[in-house]
Amino acid sequence: MKRVLLTGFPGFIGSRIIDRLLRRDADLEVICLVQPKFMEKAAQDTAALSDGARVRVVPGDISKPRFGLTHEAYKTLAGDIEEVWYLAAIYDLTISATIANRVNVGGTLEVLDF
Repeated sequence: MKRVLLTGFPGFIGSRIIDRLLRRDADLEVICLVQPKFMEKAAQDTAALSDGARVRVVPGDISKPRFGLTHEAYKTLAGDIEEVWYLAAIYDLTISATIANRVNVGGTLEVLDF
């Protein structure tokens, strides 16, 4: 089974892309890296998908080294992924520059390292 990593779920863009990814390929599993504070919403949104059984939600944070995962969990995740959809970002222009930089720049670097 092909595995795709999706960041930015259950955010605005990620929530609109995930169902399309699932419909695109019947042999696809989507692994969503989700901030722990959004895990409940991600579980609800996954249950509402047409094929939510092919979605795995993993708690993590793109702005942290190895997404905040243990070395072993990160290594396992990296070994499973064939494609990345990087949609996580902070779009709020009123957020502090420090936080925006940590997420939007630091997070991008973490995903590129992945």
